[in-house]
Amino acid sequence: MLKNETDSVKRENLLSVQKAGYRLFNQIEDILDYTEIDTGRMTAGEDSYMITSLVNDVITENKMNDVGARLELIFDVEAKMPSVLIGDGKKVKRIITHLVENALKFTEEGGVYVRIYTIRKQYGVNLCIQVRDTGIGMDAESLSKITERFYQSSGGRERKVGGLGLGLPIVYGMVSAMEGFIHVESGVGTGTTVTVSIPQKISDGSAAMKISDPSGLCLGCYLIPEKYKIPQVKKFYNEMIANTARELDIPIHRVFAADEVETLVSTYRLTHLFIAAEEYESAADYLESLDNGIQVIVVASAGYLPRKSSRVKVLYKPFYALPVVNMLNSSVKSGEPIHNTRMLCPDVRVLVVDDEPMNRMVAEGILKDYNMDVHTAGSGAEAVEICQNEEFDLILMDHMMPEMDGIEALKQIRKLKSTSKDTFAAVAFTANAVSGAREMFLREGFDEFLSKPVETPELERVLRKVLPKSRIKYMDRPEEQPVTQSAKPVAQSVQPVAQSVKPAVQSVQPVAQSVKPAAQSAQPAAKPAQPTQPLPAEFSRLASAGINIEGGLTYCRKDKDFYLLLLSKFAEDAEHKAKDIKRLYDGGDIDNYRIQVHALKSSSKMVGADELSETAREMESAAKENDTAYISKNHDALMTLYDKTVRQIRSAVGIKEKDAETSPDAFKEISREEFIEKLKELRGLFDTYEADSAQKLIAELSGTSYRGIAVKRLLEGIKKDVDDFEYESAAAKVSSLAQRVEGVVQK
Repeated sequence: MLKNETDSVKRENLLSVQKAGYRLFNQIEDILDYTEIDTGRMTAGEDSYMITSLVNDVITENKMNDVGARLELIFDVEAKMPSVLIGDGKKVKRIITHLVENALKFTEEGGVYVRIYTIRKQYGVNLCIQVRDTGIGMDAESLSKITERFYQSSGGRERKVGGLGLGLPIVYGMVSAMEGFIHVESGVGTGTTVTVSIPQKISDGSAAMKISDPSGLCLGCYLIPEKYKIPQVKKFYNEMIANTARELDIPIHRVFAADEVETLVSTYRLTHLFIAAEEYESAADYLESLDNGIQVIVVASAGYLPRKSSRVKVLYKPFYALPVVNMLNSSVKSGEPIHNTRMLCPDVRVLVVDDEPMNRMVAEGILKDYNMDVHTAGSGAEAVEICQNEEFDLILMDHMMPEMDGIEALKQIRKLKSTSKDTFAAVAFTANAVSGAREMFLREGFDEFLSKPVETPELERVLRKVLPKSRIKYMDRPEEQPVTQSAKPVAQSVQPVAQSVKPAVQSVQPVAQSVKPAAQSAQPAAKPAQPTQPLPAEFSRLASAGINIEGGLTYCRKDKDFYLLLLSKFAEDAEHKAKDIKRLYDGGDIDNYRIQVHALKSSSKMVGADELSETAREMESAAKENDTAYISKNHDALMTLYDKTVRQIRSAVGIKEKDAETSPDAFKEISREEFIEKLKELRGLFDTYEADSAQKLIAELSGTSYRGIAVKRLLEGIKKDVDDFEYESAAAKVSSLAQRVEGVVQK
C-alpha cells in the first residue's frame, strides 16, 4: 500500500501502522528470548556471519524508530576487523539492537555512539561492542538492578519510554550463553556506557572493509562540530572519522568553517567531499559549481532531498564506514548476482526424503524450478536402498520419520558411500526450527539445515553454500517477475567448535549463568494475509474461511495450478491420515502420534491452514513432553478442526464431499450420561456469558457422535446463536436438546 499511496496524510497513517507492527513484533521476540533465558534453555549457535551485514540490518531496522529521529546515531565499525566470524550471528545482532534501542530510549538530547571492534586472541578474537549515550544515566541503586526482570529506572507518570524493560536482562542472558562479559558504567546526568566482549573464532581473516584503489583517492570533509549542543556528540563524530581514516589508510582533510572549503579545494586535488546537510545548504551554489572531478556527498537525515538537477549524492544517516567504502568502491563490480537474475542448478541430482507425500510434492515442484533432477523417497529405509544403486549431488532429509529417522538414514548412507568416490551434500529438512537445532544436525553429519515450509531466500542461501559454484548459474529474469534476493552467501562451511573458549578481558564483570538446550518457541498464529492480485474463483471461499492463500502460494512459488494440486492432495490424503492419527491416539502410541501430528503441522502450513497447523504444533509439543492430559483434552478439537478445514478445501476446489458422518470411525461415541453432563455445563456457560469457553466446549462436542448421530449436527442452531451473540436463545436450545437426549434423539 505504501508503494502505491500518493496522499501524504494516508502515507503517514500507513507508516504509523507499520511502525506499530514493528514495535509489537519486537516485543514478541523479546518475550520469547527472555523465556529461554529465564528457564535456562538458551543455547548459543555457531555459524559464519559478517558483522558488517548485521550492522547494516540493525541500521535499516532502526530507521523505523521514531525516537532516533531527533538524535545523532553514530556507528563506528572497525574496518580491519575479520570479515567473517564464527559464532551466533543472530544473537550478536539482537545484542546490538537491544543496546542501541535502550540507549535511544533514555536519551533526550545529543546522541548514541556505537563502536564495534575486535581484540585478537589465540582462539580468534574478542568481538567488542561498546554503546555510549548522552542520556539520563543511572544511579548506583538502579545500576545494581538492571538485570532484574521487567526493570525500568523510572515508572508511573514520570516514565517517558515504552517497551517491556527486558533489553539489558536479555543482553546479559545472551552474552552469558556465548560465554562473554559485560560491563556497565553510568552516572546520573552523565549518560551510560555498556561494553560487551564475546569470544568468536575467525572464518575469513581478511578486512571487513577495504578500499579497492586508495592511491587514487583524496577525501575532504566539512563539518561544523560547534553546531551540536551536547559536546559529546562532537567527540563521537571526531572519533568515528579519525578511526575510519586510520583503519582504511586514506587521508581525510577536514575543515570546520565555510570560508575554509574554498582553500581546501584549491590546495588538494579532491576526489570526494563529504559534507553535512546544514553545511551544504549554507554554500549550495558554490558546491554545485565545483569541478565534476569532485564528487560532493551530502550526509543527511532520512527524507532529505537536494535541490533539483543537483549533482550531489546523498548518504543518509547514520554516517559510518560501510556506505562510505561502498560508495568509494562503486566502480568495482561486486561479483554478486544482481537482483534481476534467476538462480539455476541445472542437472544437479537431488534426493528428497520425507514420509509426508505433500512435503515431497512441494519440494519436488520447487527444486525442479531450479532445473534440478529430482528423485524422492518416502522413508529412511527407502532412501538407503535407492542410494545403493544411484548417486546424488544433494540429499534433503526429513528428520522425523517413523521406523528410521533422518539422522539414522544419513549415517547408513554415509557408511554405504564411505568406500566409494561418491560425494554429496546432506541438508536436514524439518519443520522443527528450534533453538540449537542447526548445531545438532551439524554434529550428526549434515552439511546444512533447512526449515519447512521452504522459504525461497533461505533455500537459495543453502544451495549456494553446499553446492560447488560451478553447479550454480544465473540467467536474466523477465522484468515482470521480480524476485527477492537473499543475503550475501557466507564463507565456506565450518566445523562446530569442539570446546568453549573464555576470553581474558580487563576491568569487566563476568556473567555467570548455566545454559541448557533451548526449547521450541511457540509461534502465535497470525491472521492470514490475503493476496492483492486477482485469484481463481475457487479460492474465494477459502480466503473468506481464513485460509492463508498468500502463504500457500508463496510455498508453491506463486504457481496457482500447483497450489490447487497441493490443496487437492491435502484433501485426498485427509481420510486415511485422520484414521491413522485416531488409531495412534486410541492405542496410546504417543511417539508415533507425535510424528503424525508433526506431519499434519507441516502439510497444513503449506496449504495456508495456519490455525490447523498451529493446533497440530501444540499437540506435537504436548506429545514430545508426554503430556497425555493435554492431548486427551484437545485431541477431539484437533480432529474437528482438521475435518472442517478439509471440507472447506473440498468445497473450494470442487472435490465431491465425502459423508464423514456415516463413517463409524469418524467420531468418538459419547455416552448418554456424559452428553447430558456436557450440555448442563454448556447451559451454565451461557448463563454467565462465557462465550469463549462455550465455543471451546461446542468444538469439543462436535468431535463426537451420540447413538450414531454426529453431535455437531445437533449443535448447529446453538452454534449459530453463539456466533450471533444470542446467548439466551442458545441456552433455551441447549435445555431443549438436553430434554430430548433423555429419550431417543430423532435424526
